[in-house]
Amino acid sequence: IAKWQLEKVQNERTTNERLFEIENTRLVRSFDAQQSAIERGAKLQLSRPLLQEGEKLQIQEQSLNRQIANQIAFNQQEAALEKQFGINSVKDQEKRKADLENP
Repeated sequence: IAKWQLEKVQNERTTNERLFEIENTRLVRSFDAQQSAIERGAKLQLSRPLLQEGEKLQIQEQSLNRQIANQIAFNQQEAALEKQFGINSVKDQEKRKADLENP
């Protein structure tokens, strides 16, 4: 009986890890797409020929603020996903912290 219980626990852990990987991949792709859209939008706005320097700086600031907000939302979703599937990854937490510090 102990052997089967151990096997059951191991199977549950493996399943949770696989489900986490699937959901995490989806989350990362969504995050990357949003970051790219923010960057494209800023480049498009900055390509207007009659922009003043102050307007350019304001567009860049807004873009960075959106990217930071997107990063924070991603980090929160990632943490919730780890909690949901019982995944504890110090390495991933440190990476998200570094991403916030260096947008």
